[in-house]
Amino acid sequence: MALASVNQGVEVRKSKKSVICSLIRFYNRTERGVDIIWLNYEGARVKYKTLQSYEFVDVNTYVGHPWIFLDVESGERLVVDLKSVYEPTTGWVPGQWPPIRKVVNITIPIYSLKDSCIRFFRKHLPKDKLDTLDLPGSLLQEMKERYDTPAIASGLRSSARVQDN
Repeated sequence: MALASVNQGVEVRKSKKSVICSLIRFYNRTERGVDIIWLNYEGARVKYKTLQSYEFVDVNTYVGHPWIFLDVESGERLVVDLKSVYEPTTGWVPGQWPPIRKVVNITIPIYSLKDSCIRFFRKHLPKDKLDTLDLPGSLLQEMKERYDTPAIASGLRSSARVQDN
């Protein structure tokens, strides 16, 4: 795993130099459009391609190069094997013919019931109508905060079942 230190001790994943080619097939197994993003040598996001529902793309990448996947519409992080970042760990072996591509299935994370409900309300109810709901004050407050800073839209909440690599 390639990590780079950034301000305040937060670590950002980035590609590391490698000469070991990894042949991958990214397969969108969702009903959503998915942006495939490569994290370059500085950790910056580089959009590689957008896949529509159930499309795939063959990618020749390298061991140690991390990839993330974002819902085109909401910006939510999607996952591969319950992980929010995919990084090839094995490569093509010279002399192996024909070359074999590893299929990497992109899926949605498993959300908690609470996250699923907040996602539903964010999509279907304007923020100014939240107070019309008969819900506990603490839940309404959290929902309002998540409308202002849509953690679900920009990435995964800690309660979504995901493993960060």
